[in-house]
Amino acid sequence: SEILKYFLNVFRLQIGAAPDPPMKTRSLSGNTYAGNTVYELMIKHRGDWMRRRMSIGPLGEEGGSKSKCYYVIYDVHLVVKIPAKPISEFEYYIKSINKEGEIVDKLAPKECIIPRVSVLLNLIHKLPDSSHLPTEKLEEKYVSWLRRHTRHQQKLKIKNTFVFFMDFSKYYFLSHIIDNLHDVKDAIAEEVIENAETIFDIQKFRGRYGKAKEAISIDIRQAYDKCQAAIRQFLTDSGVSSNVSMFRVQSWFLTHLAGKAVSTKESDLSDNLVHELNLLIELHIAKYMDAVTAYRKTITTYAHRIRFKQNKPQMAGIITNLLDLLAWLRIKQIAMRDLKPDNLFVAGDPTKYPLFLMNADEYELGIIDVETAVDYQRKKNRKLKQPLLGGTPFFATPSHFFSNAVLCESFHDLNKILHLQDWYATLVMIFKTVTGELMFQHTARLFTDIRNKIRFGQMEGMLESEIVADVSRAFWRSALLEFQTRMKQKKTLLKLISFSVPETAKQMFRDVLHKDLKTTAEKIKHCVSNQTVFESPQSQQRLIESTPAKIEQLRVEFETKVKSLRKTSKDHSNAIVFLKYLRTLKLHTEQQKQLLKILEQSSTRLTAYTLLGFMFNILYKSMFREEWWVKADTTSKISDADVDEATLEATI
Repeated sequence: SEILKYFLNVFRLQIGAAPDPPMKTRSLSGNTYAGNTVYELMIKHRGDWMRRRMSIGPLGEEGGSKSKCYYVIYDVHLVVKIPAKPISEFEYYIKSINKEGEIVDKLAPKECIIPRVSVLLNLIHKLPDSSHLPTEKLEEKYVSWLRRHTRHQQKLKIKNTFVFFMDFSKYYFLSHIIDNLHDVKDAIAEEVIENAETIFDIQKFRGRYGKAKEAISIDIRQAYDKCQAAIRQFLTDSGVSSNVSMFRVQSWFLTHLAGKAVSTKESDLSDNLVHELNLLIELHIAKYMDAVTAYRKTITTYAHRIRFKQNKPQMAGIITNLLDLLAWLRIKQIAMRDLKPDNLFVAGDPTKYPLFLMNADEYELGIIDVETAVDYQRKKNRKLKQPLLGGTPFFATPSHFFSNAVLCESFHDLNKILHLQDWYATLVMIFKTVTGELMFQHTARLFTDIRNKIRFGQMEGMLESEIVADVSRAFWRSALLEFQTRMKQKKTLLKLISFSVPETAKQMFRDVLHKDLKTTAEKIKHCVSNQTVFESPQSQQRLIESTPAKIEQLRVEFETKVKSLRKTSKDHSNAIVFLKYLRTLKLHTEQQKQLLKILEQSSTRLTAYTLLGFMFNILYKSMFREEWWVKADTTSKISDADVDEATLEATI
C-alpha cells in the first residue's frame, strides 16, 4: 500500500539512510494489533539490514466524498487521513487544517483530535528549542519552517496529495472498546478448558449450563472416550505413549473442542506427529459433530451471558457519554453528520484503563474527525455552510445526500434535520453498544438504490422535494420494519441495561418532548374536527378529553353497532379507522408524558429499550413526513393511521 511505502521512507529518514537504498517490507501473518496488520520494514544501511515494525488498519468504510482514514502505529499511535480530492497546494492544505480548528474551538472543552503537521514532522525533523513548547506553538513553528523550507513540504504528501496526520497516543477508539465488550472468542476457549470437569461430571454440567443441556454432556463424554482410545493407539504406534499423561490427552481433546489445534510446543511431539494428531482428533470430532455443535453453542451462549453481565456498567457508561456528547453538539449547534464508533475516542486517565470504563464520570467521548461537520448557528449576513453530502450507510439517513436548500424546502427546519442526523447515528451506536450488532443492516443496503434514484430523478427533471419524498418512503418503510424486528429480538438485553441520563441530555429530551406533546395535541384536535361522524361540539370536546381506554371502549361499541346494521356507509368505516388512530395518538401522549415525568426527576435512569423507542419515534415523525407515506392520489388517509400505530407498537 502507499501508506506502507510512505512509512518505509519515514524509517529511511529516521536512520539517515541513502536516498535510494534497498528496501522491502513483509506482512507478519497472524500478527495483528487492534485489528491492524503488523509489518516488518527493512532497509539496507551501511551494509546491514535495519529492521523495525509498524501496523496499519483501515478506519470505517472507503468510497464516496469522504476521506479515507487509517490507524497507524509507528513510534506513536496515529490516524492518517487521505483526502478524497487530492490537495496539492500547501496554503490550501494549512487552510483546511485551520478550518477544522474552528469547529474544534467551538466544541471546547470537549476533546477533539485535529490534523497537525507537527505530528509527523516531529518524528523525522526535530526543531531546535522546541521540546518545551505547547502543542499550538510547536505547530506554528513547524508551519513557519515549512514555508521557509518548501522542499520539506513533500514529506507530508503520499503520492500526489498532502495527507492529514492526527496524534492518537493518549486515547482509545470507541469502536475497539465496543467490539471488545462483545468479543467472546477467548472466553469460549477458557470456558471449555478451565471447566473441563463438567464434561466428565453430569451433575456439574447440569448445574452450570442447565438441566435441559445435560444430554449434551453424555454425548461429548462418549466422543471423548472414543477419541482418547484412538489417541492412545496412535501414540503407541508412534512409540511415545508412555510419556503422555491422561491429563495431556484430555487437554488435546479440549483444545479441539474449543475450535483450536494442538501446537508443537504444548505437545512435545514432532511437527509431523502433531499434524497427524490434529487430523486424528478432528476426524473423531467430526463423527460427533451434532453433539459438538450443540456443546459449542451452549458454551457460546453461556460465555455471552457472563460477558454481558460483567460489561453492563461499561455499556451503561458509554450510553451516558454518548448522550452527553449529543446534547453538547445541540447546545453548540454543531452537527457532526458522520458520528460512528470509528470517529469517536475515549478520553480518560491512561493509567486507569480499562477500569475507568466502569464509571461514566471518569471519562468522556471525543471526536476524531470533523471533516463533515457543520456549524448551523445563525449569524447576521451569514449563509449556512453546505457540508459534504453523503455519509456512512449504517449510520446515515437519506437527508445526508441532499443540499441545505433541498432540506429546507422539504422539512422547513434545516437546523433540526442536521441535528437529527447525529441523533440517528447515536441511536445506532447505543444499540451496537448493548448488542454488538447494527440496528439497520438491511436498510443500509438501500443506499445504493437511493443514490441511483437521486441521480435518475435529477436527470429526469423531477422536483428535488419529490425525490426526497420518494427515497424517504423506501428508507423509512424499511427502517420501521427493521426497528420493530430488532427491538423484539433484543428486548431482554435492552431492558437489562439501565443508565444515568446526564443533565444536558435530560434538558434536550425535555425540550423535544414538550414540542412533541404540543404537535400531538394539535394533531388530535385536527383529526377530531375533520371527521364527520361525531359532529356536535360536545362530542368533539369529549373525544379530545377522553383517555385511550375510553376511546377504545367507544370504538368497540361503535363497531358492534355497525355490525348490526344491514348496510354500512363509508363514513362508518372511516369512523372506526379514526377512533383507532385517535387512540394511538392518545397512547403516544400518555407515553411521552410518562417519560417527561421521569426526566423531571433529580436523578434519572432509563433502560436502553425505553430510550431507543423514544428516539426512533421522534426520528420517524420528524424525518419522514406523514403525507409521504403514500402518494395522495392512490390511497386514503387509512395508511397514515396504520403507520402511526405501527410506530407506537415499536416504541412502547
